[in-house]
Amino acid sequence: MLWLELRHMDRTAKIERSLALIERFHGGEVARARGVLDDVAFSYNARLRTAPESQRPNDKQIAQIAVGEMLSESATSRAKLSELLLVTRFLDEAALCVEAGLCRRDIVCQYLTTYARGLYATFGAAIEEYRRINDLGNLGLGVDRMRNYTCEPAFS
Repeated sequence: MLWLELRHMDRTAKIERSLALIERFHGGEVARARGVLDDVAFSYNARLRTAPESQRPNDKQIAQIAVGEMLSESATSRAKLSELLLVTRFLDEAALCVEAGLCRRDIVCQYLTTYARGLYATFGAAIEEYRRINDLGNLGLGVDRMRNYTCEPAFS
């Protein structure tokens, strides 16, 4: 009986930690930073849509543009980079929580994986370059793993 109670408490704690991550994702500084990054991505996409077909960059060039804009020395770029790092570290934390068995993978996956995929598609090259330049071995690796999660139905 005690074993079942402990198992139930562990499952409840994992659900609560997972939902606390989701709450942080949708509120406060993480949500604000996501809004900034959404604006940056929208701006990138708007510029790409308005460029003539013959002048549109390929995926590698787009990645280079993102790296250049996010890692330049301007105050605006530094502010954008700060928001990118905040969201990246949050998603790394969420991946670590799942991989350490402290959070429910199905819950985190349902709420965060799609965002991790989009973030990495748009800013992955900038995250990797920042990690390389600053010798930050683990920065963004959780996002990279999370974007490859296969999501099962929640609460199965």
